[in-house]
Amino acid sequence: MLWLYSIYRTIRRYKRMAAGLCPKCKYDLRGRVIGENEVCPECGSETRLGA
Repeated sequence: MLWLYSIYRTIRRYKRMAAGLCPKCKYDLRGRVIGENEVCPECGSETRLGA
């Protein structure tokens, strides 16, 4: 069951990133100019959304 939760979290993270949201806190990152390894201004986690 633990592996199933791990897969769920991975899919959820990629869906958030595709929607332009921070994968950790769901902060809206759309409209920001983001480089390869920027950090989220809300929670400080690394985002990899690309430019």
